[in-house]
Amino acid sequence: MVTKEIVKDKDILGGVPIFRGTRIPVSQIFALRSSGMTDRDIMNNYAITKKQIDIAYRYAAIELNGKNRK
Repeated sequence: MVTKEIVKDKDILGGVPIFRGTRIPVSQIFALRSSGMTDRDIMNNYAITKKQIDIAYRYAAIELNGKNRK
């Protein structure tokens, strides 16, 4: 699944899902959270909004549930 906010481009970070207009992988949100950072910490230290963090969670849930399988 690719949304307006999340894109995959093989020429940018090898096609890893990123937030549009950045080189920040969606997976980075989860790495930061697992390291102990809060959403507020992430927003303060990266060019990420609360909306983008929420989108990352929804994106992960959909991907993990296999909604995108063909």
